[in-house]
Amino acid sequence: MIEKNRLSLMGVALNVLLFIIKTYAGVVTGSIAILSDSLNSMLDVFSYGTVMIAVRVQRAKPDEGHPFGHRRAEPLAGMIIAVLAAVLGFTVIRDSLPGVLGGTTTVYDPSALVIVLLGALAKTIMWFLYRHVGLRTRSVALQAAAIDSRNDILASSVVLVGYGVGGRWDAVAGLLVGIWILVSGVQMGLENSGYLLGASPSKEFLERVRSVSRSVPGVRGVNDVRAHFLGDLVQVEVHIEVPGDMDVKTAHDIGMAVQERLLELDDIGSVFVHIDVEGDPVRLPFSLG
Repeated sequence: MIEKNRLSLMGVALNVLLFIIKTYAGVVTGSIAILSDSLNSMLDVFSYGTVMIAVRVQRAKPDEGHPFGHRRAEPLAGMIIAVLAAVLGFTVIRDSLPGVLGGTTTVYDPSALVIVLLGALAKTIMWFLYRHVGLRTRSVALQAAAIDSRNDILASSVVLVGYGVGGRWDAVAGLLVGIWILVSGVQMGLENSGYLLGASPSKEFLERVRSVSRSVPGVRGVNDVRAHFLGDLVQVEVHIEVPGDMDVKTAHDIGMAVQERLLELDDIGSVFVHIDVEGDPVRLPFSLG
């Protein structure tokens, strides 16, 4: 968890520096593309700051007001990043269109190219770190930050080409950066909306839950399997069948065994096991959770 906090703080500090030097380069050269890239870095300051806060909130223990914990904090951060990206992308597109239609005048400065190139290299390092730690810790927020860093690398590459060629192509590069930011924001928003709205995991995941439940000794069958995302983790409800003449304690122990076995699977945060009588369409109102 400390590693996630440090990465988030590094991201904020790096993007503050990139925003300052890219803004300087954009003002000196008059390049729409470089100014667009600096605004992208400004967005990242807010984005990674949101990630840093979300990482801290998510690790808070369950309390009376949040009995299932705070697992929606990181997807919420991802959604905020997505909204900010979409707004910024639209703004960059709007500001680039006049230059695309009428052309722009830029001042060539080798130091500006160096600044953009260094920014791309720094983002490459951050992309690797965010992706590595995000996948290892299954952090939705860090994985979103990794995607954002990857987008920044590609955007900076477009800026280098546009500014290097000059003329109308500088504005075209700014327009492409804006479109890229907008599209990535929409994609990120759609992905995180599933975590926030309680979308169901894949059919393959549900079948795996069914298979694991059926493998527990004493389980005669599996009826309903339902699951939804509670933040970045899955909450599972499974109905198992046991013989009708089985005593309550044995049925309870089997249900506990199913629950423990399912909690060993990745991405499952909580499990509710309902006990049904084998072959009886009327199910008992008894559950373990």
